[in-house]
Amino acid sequence: MVRERFRGMTDLAHDAEQLSDPWEAFETILRTYLEAADGDAGFQLALMGSKEPEGDGLEEQKAKFAEIIHRIIERAVAAGAVRSDLTVADFPLLTVGIMATMYFKPAGNPDWRRHLQLVLDGVRPTESGSGTVGR
Repeated sequence: MVRERFRGMTDLAHDAEQLSDPWEAFETILRTYLEAADGDAGFQLALMGSKEPEGDGLEEQKAKFAEIIHRIIERAVAAGAVRSDLTVADFPLLTVGIMATMYFKPAGNPDWRRHLQLVLDGVRPTESGSGTVGR
C-alpha cells in the first residue's frame, strides 16, 4: 500500500516539476503531497513513524520521488524563490511536522492548512537572503 502511495506521490512531484515558476513548483508539491495524505491516517503514521517504511519496490519509488524533490528545491533555491539553505533533507521535516498537525488535530487551530501556510512563509527568503536559522 505504501509503495503505491509513493508511486502516486512521485507522479505528483513529476507534475509539479513541470511548472515553469520555481516557487509554484515547490508550493504545489508540498501542498499536493499533504493533500494526498489528508484523510489517510495509516499513510500519515507510516511517514511519521520512527522507522522508514519498507517493502518490495518501495526504495526505488522513494528514490525517484527524492530525485524530483531535489531538482524542484535546487531550482527554487537557484531562482531565489526559497531560502538559500533549504535542502531536500528539509522536505521530510516540513511534511512530517504538518502531518502531525493533520493527524493529531491540536486544540485551538487544528487546520493543517494553517500550519502549511506558516511553513511556506518560513521557507521564503528573508531580506538578508538566506533566512538561516541554527545552521
